[in-house]
Amino acid sequence: MKSSPIKSIVQSSMCIGCGGCAGAKDQMGFNSEGLYQPHFSALEELDGKEKLCPFNPTPDESSKRASLNTNIESNKYHKYIGNYSSMYAGYSDSHRKTSSSGGVSTWILEQLLEQGLVDKIICVGSDDDGCYEYKIVNNVNDLVASSHTKYFPVTLNNVLNEVAESNDSYAIVGLPCFIHAIKLREKYDSKLKGKIKFKIGLFCGGYKTKFFTEYLSGLCGVDKTNIQLPQYRVKKKEGVAVDYLFSVLEKSSAKNKSVSMNNVGDMWGTGLFKPEVCDYCEDISAELADVSIGDAWIPPYLNSPLGNNVVICRNRSIEKIIKQGISNNTLSLDIINEEQILQSQRGNIAHRIKSLAYRLSKKEGVHDKRLMTKPKRSFNFINNIVQYQRGKVRRLSIYLWPQCHSSEEFDHKMKPHLKRLKILTKLNQIVRKITARLRT
Repeated sequence: MKSSPIKSIVQSSMCIGCGGCAGAKDQMGFNSEGLYQPHFSALEELDGKEKLCPFNPTPDESSKRASLNTNIESNKYHKYIGNYSSMYAGYSDSHRKTSSSGGVSTWILEQLLEQGLVDKIICVGSDDDGCYEYKIVNNVNDLVASSHTKYFPVTLNNVLNEVAESNDSYAIVGLPCFIHAIKLREKYDSKLKGKIKFKIGLFCGGYKTKFFTEYLSGLCGVDKTNIQLPQYRVKKKEGVAVDYLFSVLEKSSAKNKSVSMNNVGDMWGTGLFKPEVCDYCEDISAELADVSIGDAWIPPYLNSPLGNNVVICRNRSIEKIIKQGISNNTLSLDIINEEQILQSQRGNIAHRIKSLAYRLSKKEGVHDKRLMTKPKRSFNFINNIVQYQRGKVRRLSIYLWPQCHSSEEFDHKMKPHLKRLKILTKLNQIVRKITARLRT
């Protein structure tokens, strides 16, 4: 018997767990890899809803990302960042200290509420178990309380179903694939259409399974059964923006424990605890959002431990709000150019986009109809080996973590694989520099 399309997406590890296809809340749950997935008992009910999936391998032309940006009000384009009207870097004076970076996303959402452009905000906040879920808030205090970055899996289905039954207007903040899922749900669900007025997108360097949180908590001496309110981007008083802490509240002792992420090592360039589907995504800047926001980890903005944002605007109403903020000095933003945005995402572009064609060539039947990038063999042998090793590290991290009794045991088992990846990556960077010099 032929497998249904939605079941094939899940079984091939191409489901991110966004919940865009799901109805009742109990249709989604954590799988063995620490990622939200539809329960197999619910897959039959979801048959036919693959059209709502941002990773549907065979979308019709009108459901592809390029066809869903018809509301984007912009006159400029770059192949790596999509359509846009303007770009900025800087911070919100009022929300910078209470945010993970520059606080611009919180400021924009606050303005949408206060100016009456939306009734409510859909954002990620704490749940009853001490971790995180999508929630709906209708006041600034609750919005600010939810303002920090959360590298923890969440799912949309519960809030989208609530929005569909409501007469209120909303803004939402989410990662690129989640924004894509919302656009698809709006396209096919008449009850949802027109209710989410604004979509604030976040730059994405790769999703994380819940194992990421368990591992970091373990480094703090907190067991995975004792985790409460993990904070992923706790700023230091001195240093640079990339030097921050992870902290977690231990339930049993009510003590807050932390670890410096500089001491942990590279959790993003290695692909640790990253779902496989992220390696087959080419949207790094939420191209379907009305405004996209990321970290300004570029000179001179990198030098402040308080953090700065890069901002890509694609909507006239958001543009007007931003200009008002600059004019009344509640936003400290500089106009920047494409090259600065690209520089802030240099590593992301190199892996997620430039090496995607090669990864597609090595994995048959993966979504080449969905993507603008097409499979292509590569003769850059060093980079090919880096791609293989990075994929191996990703797979091993998800396979080994449930078997380990501590973060230290996990580190010991992963050490040789990470060391090899580090050497290969360094060699690849040297070759790139030499090649670039020869071309000039």
